[in-house]
Amino acid sequence: MTNTATMPTDTITWSKRVGNVVSNILLGQTKEIIVRTDEGLRNLNKSVDEIKKELDVSIKVDLKDVRERFAALEGKASDLFKGQSPISLTSKGSQFLNNSGLKQYIDDNIERLVDTCSKNKNMVTAYDVQQASFDFFDRYNFPKEIENVLKTYAFNQGISMDIIRRIGAIYFRDLCLEKMNFRPEDLDT
Repeated sequence: MTNTATMPTDTITWSKRVGNVVSNILLGQTKEIIVRTDEGLRNLNKSVDEIKKELDVSIKVDLKDVRERFAALEGKASDLFKGQSPISLTSKGSQFLNNSGLKQYIDDNIERLVDTCSKNKNMVTAYDVQQASFDFFDRYNFPKEIENVLKTYAFNQGISMDIIRRIGAIYFRDLCLEKMNFRPEDLDT
């Protein structure tokens, strides 16, 4: 009878052991699945971050190109500058340059503007000077009081600030070309 009494206990102990082994195996597999999933998510996040960075760069370049082309079309349509090379102000564009106060601002600050524009720019050709000038004026932060005057003028004339900036950039480009012993006509060659 001793054997029968110990048999259920042995069976329970043996069942517990088997259950513990099965539980450990399942927990180990579950842990492995969790570790792999976590690693996969980290790699996925890293890939998404890389894609975001690439898209940010690509989209900014494309949007800048679209913005420049739109400003050029708007300027031509407004008869403020001529589109053929070299891009130049029309008499109406020169009038806007003077009446907006932008010419006075550029003339009063020409040395500082040229120094700031030419930093980190490799301006070897007349075209390089033009691109640097256009890029510079596209993102230039005017003093608040000048910015407000320019915005008011643009609003009253029914044109965008992009056009005001391009008018200033064309004038500024011509001054920079002169300082660097180029002529606007050199843009054609």
